[in-house]
This record gives sequence, C-alpha cells and structure tokens, in this order.
Amino acid sequence: MAIACVTGASRGIGRAVTLALVERGWTVCAVARTFDDRFESDKVIAINADLANAAELRRACTQILNVGEVALLINNAGVGRFGPHETLTDEDLEGMLKLNLLAPMMMCKMLLRSIRRECGCIVNVASTSGLEARRFGCAYAATKAGLIHFGHSLFEETRKQGVRVVNVSPDFVRTDFYDDADFAPSEQVDCSLTIADVVNAITYAIDQPRNAVVNDVVIRPQKVGIQKK
Repeated sequence: MAIACVTGASRGIGRAVTLALVERGWTVCAVARTFDDRFESDKVIAINADLANAAELRRACTQILNVGEVALLINNAGVGRFGPHETLTDEDLEGMLKLNLLAPMMMCKMLLRSIRRECGCIVNVASTSGLEARRFGCAYAATKAGLIHFGHSLFEETRKQGVRVVNVSPDFVRTDFYDDADFAPSEQVDCSLTIADVVNAITYAIDQPRNAVVNDVVIRPQKVGIQKK
C-alpha cells in the first residue's frame, strides 16, 4: 500500500495538509511529538516521536515502513528562535539545527528506498528566510537555506529514479509558530499568508504531471507587514 507521511502533523500547516491528503484518498502517517487533538479519520495513523531525537526518529520511520511504501513525504516539522544572535542559547541553536535540517535529512535517508520504489515525491516546507538575509533570525535562516540546498541536491541525485523533490518556501504565515517570538505577522489580510495558502502551494506542487517537476514554490503575501507584541 502506498502511503504519505507528514511531520509536524499535530497542528498548523502539518495538520491541515494531513487532512487535505486524506480528502484526496491518501492514508497518512502523521508524525508529531504530541497530539492535542486526535484525527477522527481511520486514514490517519498518528505516530508520536520527537524528531530532534535520532532514536525516536528511527523508531518512527520503522513504524511508517511497517504501514506501507512511502509515496509522499512532507518534511514540515520545524522550529524558530529569533533575536540578536548572541542572545540565543546553545539549546536554541542545537534545536533548530536538529529539527529543521538534520531531521529531514534523516527522514529522507531512512525512507528513500521506499520512496524510490514508488517513484514518489518529497516536499520540504522551507521558508523565504532560507532565500535571503534575515536580521535577528540568521541561524533559523541558515537551517532553512541548508534544507533548500539539500532538496536541490537530493533531486539531482534521485531524479533518474523518478523521485521528485520540491521545496515550498512560504513567507509570514498566520500560525502559532510565532507564539514565543516578540513579533508576529500583521493581522491585515494582505500582509500575511494563511495556512490554506501554504496547503494549496503544496498540493499544486504534488499535482504536477509525472514529466514535470516544480522544484521550488515561493509564496509571499501581497504586502509586507509585521507587528511587535
């Protein structure tokens, strides 16, 4: 059975894209550290795992492969810590590096043979921060830049085997991602993206015909706006 896997699936973009895939007929392995709200569909297999922990990540991948062959992997889990670089803790830096970059690399490593057999698709949910210099978020930007470059390189490595790799890079999205930051996207409608906007970008990329690959989808609000808390 061909299945999809979504990381960071308990809320926000991850939960929304999981539900969108179920509506399209997918069986989805939804991976998250905790689930506050369970999925009601029997098409969703919830897997608890802290992907910043290598042992838990490997266990989660084993569970996924026991369900079926992976035809779609969406690396969505991520964390951001912002502020002047010298104010970030060692734990902040290590946490971002592990979850934003190392975890997607390891997920791809563990699941790639299955994805290759299915001529499947890998979607990395990156960020426009990985495409340009960002003050007070340079370490976060570096992890997302690394994720984007990893996606490009992995595509070149696997394209002859029919694997598609897509980087989806949204700008400011109205989610709880900014709960611990001292700023947030503007509440004005045209100054930030919605979760639905990002889900639409992901489904657009995976809906392309087999002979065409959209490697990068960059999605921005019409205007720029942030607000201090």
